[in-house]
Order: sequence, then structure tokens, then C-alpha cells
Amino acid sequence: MQLQEGDILLVDTEDGANVNISNGILQMTGGFDTAVYLSIYGHDDSQLWMNGIFIDSEKIKCQFVPYCKGSPLTPATLRKAEQLLYADLEWFKKDGICTKIEINSSQIDRNTTNFSVRLLTDSGILWQNVFAINWNYQAGTNGN
Repeated sequence: MQLQEGDILLVDTEDGANVNISNGILQMTGGFDTAVYLSIYGHDDSQLWMNGIFIDSEKIKCQFVPYCKGSPLTPATLRKAEQLLYADLEWFKKDGICTKIEINSSQIDRNTTNFSVRLLTDSGILWQNVFAINWNYQAGTNGN
């Protein structure tokens, strides 16, 4: 039996998260992939365990995705989404894991926006990735 360290790598898909399994072994990550993913797409729990660190749920806000799914895509909602994404990841800064969070968005098509996220330290890029969000807002179906 092979010992595994780190977190299970969660892979973003159009309909949620998935995991990779090779020869019956889950793909792991020693980086911040899972922590970022759960910060953005997760939900409130009493505590989360990520890479050997307990993270209290008050740090995990998860406001970004519900906002995107419940709002039409406009310049104003795009700016608000960027602010909420930053807020969802701000605990990385508060806990001294990174010194700066950079978020850039680019529209891919009428309903899809890519959000590029970089966590930076004084010595460079700690972590980076791009998340695609489908703005599937429909008036009258999302409580509006």
C-alpha cells in the first residue's frame, strides 16, 4: 500500500469537482489547490483540514460562486464577483501564507468568465490558477 501525503486534488469541472484516480490511487497535492478550491466552492463546516492545517470555517466565506450563479453578468456584477473572490481567499493573507492576492477576469463568451488567481509572496508566485465561471442566471429562477 502506497502512503499518500497532502490533500486530495479537486479538479474543477463544469458540474462541480472531480478527483483523478490512477491505478486505484487518488491524485494528491501538496500545494494550495484544495484549500483555494474549497475556499471558493465549499460551504460552511466547523473546520476544514487542508495540508495538515486546520482551518476554522469563519475563514471560509464561499460567497463568490453563489453570487455568480445568482446574478446576471454585467460590468457591475463582474466587479462585485472579483471583490467576493478576493474576500473568499483573503484568509491566505491574514494567516501570512501569502502577501498579495491578484485577481484578473476576462470574458470568454456571453456567459463565461475566466478568473485568474495568483497568490504571491515577497519572493514570487506561491500559487496560480484560472477558474471558469458560467453565469447561468435566469430571472425568476434564482430568487430574483
